[in-house]
Amino acid sequence: MDFLNLLNDIQTKSEEEVQQLAAFYGIHLTISEIIQLRPLLQEVSIHWYFTGIPSSFLLKIERILGKAKTKEFLAMYEAATNRSSR
Repeated sequence: MDFLNLLNDIQTKSEEEVQQLAAFYGIHLTISEIIQLRPLLQEVSIHWYFTGIPSSFLLKIERILGKAKTKEFLAMYEAATNRSSR
């Protein structure tokens, strides 16, 4: 799966389409989670590729998705960018 495309899809596709795409890859998102994630994705910066994702941003994601899904998303990000856990 192209994780970066999934992030784009969260912003551009309907909630139902995002839910179906995510489920196809084994990620179960509720409509509420998708709606809450959208404004946060506007904060994402290309600089994070070099500096890492700020912990304050990860906390926001964790409040929406919970620890398990946040950890899963972080693992996908790391795989998509060939980064290892810090």
